[in-house]
Amino acid sequence: MILGIIVRLAEKEPGLGRTALMKYLYFLKEIYKVPIDYCFQLYTYGPFDADVLDDLGYAESLGAVKSDLCSYQIGYGYKISKGPKADEITQEASEFLTRYESEIDKVVNEFRGATASDLELIATIIYVDREFHQKKKHAVIQDIVNRTHDIKPRYSESEIEGKVNDQRDKLSSIEKVG
Repeated sequence: MILGIIVRLAEKEPGLGRTALMKYLYFLKEIYKVPIDYCFQLYTYGPFDADVLDDLGYAESLGAVKSDLCSYQIGYGYKISKGPKADEITQEASEFLTRYESEIDKVVNEFRGATASDLELIATIIYVDREFHQKKKHAVIQDIVNRTHDIKPRYSESEIEGKVNDQRDKLSSIEKVG
């Protein structure tokens, strides 16, 4: 099932990077409630689960996806694309993929083209929101901004607030107004 999602994301967004894959899976689980067994924890670049990289490596070893090392101005990264055995994997996961195709499309369409930095910030905001929600604490925008800024001080409070406002419909701890 999870390998099918990884392949589907690689099909829908060829050249997807590892950071984007990690965040897309996080968004699928947290925002769209797709039942995937990852336990994301806050890490250097936002929510992270090493099992995602293990599953990506396994998908590569099966030929379901391939990762190509690419050079960027700021360093190196990977571009993930569909592999020669992708169809076999998606066929095995077809029922699950059909059930959650809409959610996968929403994530790809909303976040396609976002930078790794934007995905890191948005995912951290969602993570912070879920912390408040788990503690059954109502939050105002400034609470989310302050906590996110404590975790990610390299982003300005105004930049964080802009992203919080952009993602407001996905936040659980902030009371929805009209």
